[in-house]
Formats: sequence, C-alpha cells, structure tokens
Amino acid sequence: MVLGLLLSGAGKAEGAGEDAEATAALARRTEFVVAGAAALPDWEGADGLRPVPLVVSRFRALGLGIEVEGLEARFDFVPPTGLRAGPAISLALPRNSAFVDDASVEALPSIGLAVEVGGFVGFDLPVPALREGRLRGHVSARHDTTGNHGGLDVTADAEVFFALHRVFRMGVGVNASFATDDYMETYFAVTPQDALASGLPAHRVDGGLKDVGGEVYTILSFHPHYALFTRVAYNRLLNDAAASPIVRRAGSPDQVFVGAGIFWLFR
Repeated sequence: MVLGLLLSGAGKAEGAGEDAEATAALARRTEFVVAGAAALPDWEGADGLRPVPLVVSRFRALGLGIEVEGLEARFDFVPPTGLRAGPAISLALPRNSAFVDDASVEALPSIGLAVEVGGFVGFDLPVPALREGRLRGHVSARHDTTGNHGGLDVTADAEVFFALHRVFRMGVGVNASFATDDYMETYFAVTPQDALASGLPAHRVDGGLKDVGGEVYTILSFHPHYALFTRVAYNRLLNDAAASPIVRRAGSPDQVFVGAGIFWLFR
C-alpha cells in the first residue's frame, strides 16, 4: 500500500513573480509531517476495514532525506537532486484472530507482523506545465527479515502533484505490487490441510503481479504552515491473489484506503 509524498510545495503561497525554477527549489526544501487517522483492510484481501494512525512525513537529517509513508520508511542517500536512492524498511500487517471475523480465515494459520528490509530508487522532477507541478516515482524492493512470510515484496508507483489554487493542491498516483512465491503462499494459498480445517477449497499460487491501484490526495491550506490532508486509494488484487478463496469467499479483491489528517509544514 502507497502513501505518496506528493506534498512537495504544499503550504507555500505562490508569489506573483515566482518562476518554475524557484518553485521547484522551494518544493525540494519542503519538510512536513501529516498526522491523523486512516482505515485500511483488516488483512490483505479482507472486505472489512481497521482503524490505524496516519503518518506521512518528509524531512532531512544528518544529510539524509527521510520519507515516511504509513508502513514504509525510506532513507535517501542522494543529495537533493532529481534522483533518490537508499535503504527502505516496511511492515506487513498481521492476519490473526484480533483482526479476522471470518471463521474460515480464522481457521487458517495466523500470520505475524513482518518486518521487510531492502532498498529503493526513485525520481522527483518539476513539471513546468503545471502550477507547482512535480512528478515523482519510485521502485522499492523489501525482503521479510522475520520469517513471517519469507518473501520479497516489490512496489512501483508514479505520482503527479499540482496546485489548482494557492490554497488547494492535489496529487494523483498509480501503483503496482509484485510478490514472490513465498509471499503469495503465505497470504493467499490454501494447502490441503488448511482446506480441511477451514472448509475453503485448496488453492495453489505463484509469484508475480499482485495488485494495481490508484490514489488521490488533497491539501486544503488554512494557514501558511497548516492544511487539511485527505487521501483515498483503491487497489485491485489480481491473478492468484484475486483467485484465492481467502479473497473470493471471505474477502474482496477490491481494497480501499481512506485517511485524513493535519498537514504541518515546518520548513
């Protein structure tokens, strides 16, 4: 799941004589934090939602660009340019009795919280044709270090950010996720033994394209340093993930995320 950092430049009032180059420089220097509340699927493939904190931030410290997007943090080792690269760490939420209200899924083996570690490469470029326009994207690959799914999870996204008014900005993004056999087997496979315990039909899976989706962000400024941030995202599970009886019978391939919070521009 992607909480894109399209917020570059949000909260900066656009001066009448500000040119595209100056706007881009301001955007690269922007540091902010968003804090609020969100709702996401109870477990991957679920049709119910669980409340979670919403945290999105971007800042520089000790010469590093640090980006936090919900369950993923990235550490940019590249000096402020159009390129970004460095290590990444993310969490894959558990699937256990605390979040499962379907008897068949509850009968499956519990899945603990997975800590995934890897790296990312990306870009951040101005779009002169758009007011405060920025085009951002990245590819991130992380491997489970806890043994809870033992696989590799790869995400790719591209996002465009722009201002419709000096107090209203928005971003639109698309994304896709890929996963290896181990990841897919953990979350979407049903072994013959699991089928007997749960009543779900057995289901074999292979790694590959797991889902695609899109998202929309809005930033409504009500102060030079504060704004209301909202995000709505939709992802569609595909291939073996969508075909899994865990999803078809007990959940949904349609995955929704909604969140809102206060945007604080502190530099």
